Amino acid sequence: MSARESYFIASLLYSAARWPIFEASDLHIEYNQHMVDCYDKYIAYAPRPIERVEIPFGDGVLPGFLALPHEPKDGEKFACAIGIDGMDGSKEIMCSMYGDKMLERGMASFVYDGPGQGECPVNGVYVTKDNHMAAAQAVYDWLIEHPAIDKDRLVIFGISFGSFFGLQAAAQLGDKVKGAAVSFVCHEPGCYTIFNMAAPSFKLRFMFMSNHDNEEEFDQFISEFSLNPVLDQIKCPVLVQAGQDEELSPIECTDDVVAKLNVPKKLVYYEGERHAIGGGTAAYLGENWYSMLADWCLDRVNDKPAPNENVLINALGQQEVTPY
Repeated sequence: MSARESYFIASLLYSAARWPIFEASDLHIEYNQHMVDCYDKYIAYAPRPIERVEIPFGDGVLPGFLALPHEPKDGEKFACAIGIDGMDGSKEIMCSMYGDKMLERGMASFVYDGPGQGECPVNGVYVTKDNHMAAAQAVYDWLIEHPAIDKDRLVIFGISFGSFFGLQAAAQLGDKVKGAAVSFVCHEPGCYTIFNMAAPSFKLRFMFMSNHDNEEEFDQFISEFSLNPVLDQIKCPVLVQAGQDEELSPIECTDDVVAKLNVPKKLVYYEGERHAIGGGTAAYLGENWYSMLADWCLDRVNDKPAPNENVLINALGQQEVTPY
């Protein structure tokens, strides 16, 4: 148990240490390998089955981890939550060592580095305006062949820039997934605010993720990022959770995204919260945002009717619900 915890924590610390190195330098490669090696050691001592996966993608691979709630019985198949992180994280932080909210609800967890994320840019797999859609297809094609995964009970969840990539993935997979839940929103077409009004490290990181070293060329590249061309391709219910004082993406852009969805949708705003929901009063006094997300995902794989509502959670944790 002590080894398990130490290797898991070490892997996350190496992940954090390599994040601000915006080139595939020897030090970045070294930290990346330490991150992988430590997580592999964690897997060896983990209290549940975990499998490291490398899914072929173009000339490279998409690395990921499939964790199961327990060793499957003969013929047992699990519903699966497919997790997509943001630009400043990696797959290693997307499934908890203990008390993971997906695993605790009986779902498998598949988390992966999409193009530009985590290990991918170190290995030459960079992000474009839409290749997370092809990545989602590659992940789906691999998952449905796994003997422990129920291909008819899949959901997607995305955090931060994963709220952009996650909706792209939902558009790609259509009715092959039961739902898409996204939090900490990044929905502004062109991404001006996050890359010009926030920490400069965000822009530097995404330039590395997309293999750009010229800022003017990057500005042209990122101006083409938009969910608008694919929103009508989303066929599954959607949950969106956002801080009402979101500082990295104008909240009006999320309003616009949700308004254009032609599926059952639940939009939740947290009063007084910013990008990383959890620092304000509403997040502590009300229903935990991640518990809400996980419960919503579980309801979708269990075929419960999806809500169609707008929710405001005020500073006292009280919910004001209005139907769409």
